[in-house]
Amino acid sequence: MISDMGVADKATAVKAMEDTPCEVKSYELSDIKVTFLNSSAALITYKGTQDATCGGTQVPAAVWASSAYVMRGGKWLAASHQETPVK
Repeated sequence: MISDMGVADKATAVKAMEDTPCEVKSYELSDIKVTFLNSSAALITYKGTQDATCGGTQVPAAVWASSAYVMRGGKWLAASHQETPVK
């Protein structure tokens, strides 16, 4: 996970999500694009628009995001995710 807080491995990202209470009033994805890098790797890019607070702090109203997925054992698995707040 890559965010404005830096880089986090899976264990750190999962722990942060478990430890930080969030209230999501709305969330919408748009501008979704999937780019296959090969038959077992894909990059998904999109815009996320949200009304949410986490740990009592308002999260950015909109972010541009990318998620990389790899095919392993017949399943698509998330390999990396990043978000950049929209200006």
